[in-house]
Amino acid sequence: MDSLKKFEIPSHVQILENNGMTLVQLTHANGSSAQVYLLGATVTSYRTAKKEEVLFLSSKAIFKEGKAIRGGIPICFPQFGPGALPQHGFARNRLWKIASTGATFNAVQVNLVLQDDEETRKVWNHAFQVEYIVCVHPTSVSAQLFPHQ
Repeated sequence: MDSLKKFEIPSHVQILENNGMTLVQLTHANGSSAQVYLLGATVTSYRTAKKEEVLFLSSKAIFKEGKAIRGGIPICFPQFGPGALPQHGFARNRLWKIASTGATFNAVQVNLVLQDDEETRKVWNHAFQVEYIVCVHPTSVSAQLFPHQ
């Protein structure tokens, strides 16, 4: 986790650990915030400037590598629902990497990346890279997924 500290931005981006899992805490200057776990790049919390939680996180959520977090904003890639791959794909069960972080007057963000490796090729034999950008704005949170092949 120490190697991830380089992505921290005082008062805006913190790299934390919870339940043995690494997460990124994004905090806007007005107090709104979001939490994004590296496991599945799952956004598990968004709180308004008034500290009101907006996202649902199941009380049955399990924080364990290889197990999808139940609730928040999950990523379904490369498939949604049942099929030839694991339910909703494998991206939500994998550890994502931080590519960059940033903070401006209008937004605080983290850019996460997942790319193919030996493990993903065993279940889906394709080269890919997926970028996921989560931003906390003064009155909202946004999440954008960009698949690259």
